[in-house]
Amino acid sequence: MDNNKLLVSINCITFNHEKYIKEALESFLMQKTNFEYEILIHDDASTDNTADIIRKYEKKYPDIIKPIYQEENQYSKKVNISKNFQYPRAKGKYIAICEGDDYWTDPNKLQKQVDFLESNPEFGFVHCNFDKLYNKTGRIRKSANYINAKRFSSQDQIFIGMLLNTYSIGTLTVMARKDLLIESYGSIDLSTHLMGDLPTWLEISQKTKFHFIQDSVGAYRKVSGSASNTESTYHQFIDSGLRIRLEFAKRNSVSNRIVEILEKSYYKNLFVLAFRSKDKSLSEKCINGMREKKYSINIFFKLIHCSIDKRPIYWMLQILDSSQRYLVNFLKYILRINVN
Repeated sequence: MDNNKLLVSINCITFNHEKYIKEALESFLMQKTNFEYEILIHDDASTDNTADIIRKYEKKYPDIIKPIYQEENQYSKKVNISKNFQYPRAKGKYIAICEGDDYWTDPNKLQKQVDFLESNPEFGFVHCNFDKLYNKTGRIRKSANYINAKRFSSQDQIFIGMLLNTYSIGTLTVMARKDLLIESYGSIDLSTHLMGDLPTWLEISQKTKFHFIQDSVGAYRKVSGSASNTESTYHQFIDSGLRIRLEFAKRNSVSNRIVEILEKSYYKNLFVLAFRSKDKSLSEKCINGMREKKYSINIFFKLIHCSIDKRPIYWMLQILDSSQRYLVNFLKYILRINVN
């Protein structure tokens, strides 16, 4: 491999992905480019056959695939894997990201992104559309990331969009300049957040222009039991995201209206989390926080707070909550059929 022609380092972090890692690696290797790229894999002490599968590919493609095999799990130690292990050894000008349970579907994904970044030096970050694969059922939602590029044409609009969760980024589609990623990872403490990607994108959006490519280039796999997809941690991830958004909103002096929207979303999410985990102290925290901010507390929140330690009322609300979720999912399914 000619390091002078090496433009892209692929950052792939994996843990217990024996069912998926082959598909991810094959999607990297199928890329058609006029430049060299390397595949940096970090296996975080997998307890299944993930590492053995990577070793077979490493033996076959020793100049491209460059693994690290951990003996102790680093994620559980709150070690930032990308910052500490992946980015320091990256030789590329750009870094593309895809975790071991996702994969790319477009063989020109890397070339499209490099062509744009090389032709537009004022942009340091490019991402694309993607499909969403529901692993349990096999259903695929095509082009799942709906972004109106005209609506988000400036850095400020993209930053506010990320704060309000109206501008979303599929991590498996990201390519960014290495220096921006290293600088941004060094300026925020990711160990205090469950979501590492969001604060990084928010930080980078203050330093460079973002570009969105409408083409769907990969598949994001919704896997039951993964860190962000279990019932026990899903709401914690949402809560973490809201706290990150509030932190960045206050740090960058956005309008009071945006802060108020975020704070109300934060308390609403905590109420739902308190209800589903039967945590009375958490709902008390919400009540006190909203009173301190002088936000109105509607009857629904008061009912949730009172019901948590009152079984008949709690069971009734729990049935309503489950019914609502099933109804929402059913309506989404019907609407998807009608649209298709």
